[in-house]
Amino acid sequence: GRTGMTAIRTAPIALYDRSTQEGMDRGAFMAELTKLAGSTAAANALLMAIAADPAASAIVPEGDKRLSTRPLEWEVSLGRRMKGYNAAPAKAPAGTPVVIVIHENRGLKEHTRDVARRLALAGFSAVAPDFLTPGPGTPSDENVAREMIGKLDLAQTTPDGVAMIKWLSSPAGGSRKV
Repeated sequence: GRTGMTAIRTAPIALYDRSTQEGMDRGAFMAELTKLAGSTAAANALLMAIAADPAASAIVPEGDKRLSTRPLEWEVSLGRRMKGYNAAPAKAPAGTPVVIVIHENRGLKEHTRDVARRLALAGFSAVAPDFLTPGPGTPSDENVAREMIGKLDLAQTTPDGVAMIKWLSSPAGGSRKV
């Protein structure tokens, strides 16, 4: 049935997420993926399909009609702007509470956007800031993003986060509870 197909699709993706986000041992990951896929060749093909398309591992797809998604941009200080991503219920009332989704050391990637969409389905407006702005923003190369994260100036990044919370709480940001 449909439930069985969903489990077949989501189990390898959940395993992949554990391996990439929780530092699961590669050998243990491949052994588990091989059990799920039925053979080493099928496991390798499955791995390539998941790794090549991060959107394929999304739990809530970008175009979900129940949601409203959009890029955001706001001022964090004079001359400094920050960008981010917002997901909210499609018919969210004014003042819908906001949950901030902080990205990992790879920057604002599809996984973080997916977490924001999941929160939106739970009734929140989710804002995922890209802390690699006001610089160039999150690059497509995850290794470059990790290097950029390591070079962030916490004395500036922390006030950027505080400014974001103040903006979301202000009339310009919707006067919402954060």
